[in-house]
This record gives sequence, structure tokens and C-alpha cells, in this order.
Amino acid sequence: MGEYESNNLLVPLFLLETVVTGCLAVIFYYLKYLDNFKDRRYPLPCTDIQWISYPYYQDTKGLPLSMTNPGLYTACFFIPTLIVIFFEIIHWFFYQGSKKAIVAACPNWTFHFFTRRVIRIVGTLLFGYFLTTVLVFTLKYMFAVPRPHFLAACQPNATALYIACGGDIYTDHLNTSAMFLPSETICQAGPRALTDALQSFPSEHGALAAFCGVFLAAYMHRMTSFRRLVTPRPLLVFLSLLGGVTPGIGSLNAFQVRWADLLVGYLIGTLVAVYLTQVSLAQFVTERHPAPPLQTVATLAGGPQSQAALSFGTQEDAAVLFHSPGLDRDGPPSIPRANPNSPVKVTEVSNRASFVEPSGSYTNRAYLGPRVLPRRAY
Repeated sequence: MGEYESNNLLVPLFLLETVVTGCLAVIFYYLKYLDNFKDRRYPLPCTDIQWISYPYYQDTKGLPLSMTNPGLYTACFFIPTLIVIFFEIIHWFFYQGSKKAIVAACPNWTFHFFTRRVIRIVGTLLFGYFLTTVLVFTLKYMFAVPRPHFLAACQPNATALYIACGGDIYTDHLNTSAMFLPSETICQAGPRALTDALQSFPSEHGALAAFCGVFLAAYMHRMTSFRRLVTPRPLLVFLSLLGGVTPGIGSLNAFQVRWADLLVGYLIGTLVAVYLTQVSLAQFVTERHPAPPLQTVATLAGGPQSQAALSFGTQEDAAVLFHSPGLDRDGPPSIPRANPNSPVKVTEVSNRASFVEPSGSYTNRAYLGPRVLPRRAY
């Protein structure tokens, strides 16, 4: 049976979060595809030409583990989204708790259990997706670090580069402090190609793939809590993290980034994913109410203060009741013992257990009920 709860702020907060996510998407589009933002360009040493002279691949489809930008954007959004929807469908059918529905009093809408969870998790994924890309491109424009294939991508003017460095950078083995400024005068490939060639730090492939991989790994860790199946949870978490690492390695093989740029990208994506999964989504945790610290228990009795609630009339029933290694004669001294050959009664008292031997001696023990740990779930 589902439960209903009214929330007047549900729709306004949903619209506010939608607007914020849409603003991040617009900022990402401006940073990625438009030339309205100018990067800050720094002079490059002529002696470091060897570090920016790696081959340039316009088509990276044939390279191992490499992905194009459209392929990266598509995979990092649709793959986690489809996995989340699949697991939420399974969770809907097998969840034994209360499936609470929220009623928005403003337009009188009802958001059921499955709908709320999918919107919440996928919306958080989409928000982190655009937040990671905005952070990455902001740092790219701030630092303007050349890619390893910078010279091959910008197609430098040999004469202008010869004048700026005071010699041929390929044959003279320059050992001077001369520097050149990467600009349209030296690079003939165009302003857009020059801007892209100066965006090595941090790695976009590493940051976005790491965010999606860590986000999906955290989701898998919470959703695959099977007590009798040990291997599915670590296997799914490992596969999610492996998928988050692979695109960054592919960009490294294509000479698009350096190791330092890739590691910083991994760090940015991981931090955003950890914050959103452990802080933001942790506020929507459903818990089971724990049991009271002291519970009423069935007591072995025979004293004057007991009131019989349940009795065993035969010695065989008493012998079956006490057939436990912990209640044997040589058992642990902290566990009270009883004689299985004597008829006993079981009485109920409040919050304490009174174990009475047939001889009439009492041993009182306070009984703490079993701990019921809260079940954490998105």
C-alpha cells in the first residue's frame, strides 16, 4: 500500500533546479561551441618545442580506447541514465517498504515512488554532467595549456616562428630563452583550431568520464545490496570505474592531453560525483525506525512475582527449548542455565528477563533487543 504526503514546495523547487541545470547547459554551449570567450594566452618557450610536436589525428576512430566528443557526451549521459532506469524498475517491483507518493498541492500533481526516484537521480546526474563540463572549460580558458600535438594542429608559419625563436626549431636545437606567443600570426589553422590546441588542461574526457563512472559506481553500490550474492556489487562497481577511466586513456593515446592534465581531470570529475552522491542525494535517505532499546522477552519463571503467560506441560518440550550449546552445563558462565528435566513455565515481564532455576534462585539479566540498522537508499 502506498502512502501519500503533501508538499507545497515540490513543484517550485523542481522548476528552480530545472532552471539552474538549463543555465549550466547554456554556459557549456557557449564555452564549447562559440567564440565569445577569449582564452588567456601565455608565451611558450622555444626550447619546449619537442613537447608539443607530437602527431595530430583529426580522426581518432581507429585509435584504441579513443572517443570523439559527440560519442563521449552521448555515452556519459545515456548509458548511466538507462542503467538507473533499469535498476529503478527492478527496485519498484521488489521493494518491500512503504512506497510513498508526494502530492503537490499547487497544481494537484501526484509524484509516485518510481517517478520521484528517477527524476531525482537522473536530474542530479544531468546537473553534475553540466557542472563538470563548465568547471573544466573555465579552467581551460584560464590556463590555455598547449596540447602535445599543438604544432601539428595549428600549422605554424615557419618564417614567423623562425624569427620569434631566432632559428629553426626543428634542426638548430635551440638553447636560448626565446619565447613565442601562440597567435593567428604564427598559427595558420584558424582561430578555432588554435583555441582547441590550447585546451589541454584539464582533460575533458577524463573529468566527464570520471564523473559518470564514480556516480554510477556509487549508485550501484547502494542498489546492489544482496546479502547472499557477494560478487555482483564489487563487479558492477569495478566495471563502472573502469568505464570512467577508459576515455581518458584514449585521449592520452591520441596525444590530446598529458598525464598531469588527465589526472587533474579525473580529480575534478571524482570530486563532483562524490559530493553529489554523498551529500546531495544523501538528504533523500529513507530509514527504517529502529527497535526500542529494551524489549519484552519471554522469561523462564517460577517466582512469586511472575504471571504465567505460556507454559510447557511436558518435559520433552522443555528439553527441546533448552537444547542449545550455549545453555549446556559447560557453556559460557554469562548465560543462565536451566535444568531441562524439570517442568518450567515461561512468563512475560517488562524489559527484564528473570531466569529461575527449579530450586527457586533468580538470575536477572537486562535484555537489549536486536539492533535494526537503518537501510540507506536514494
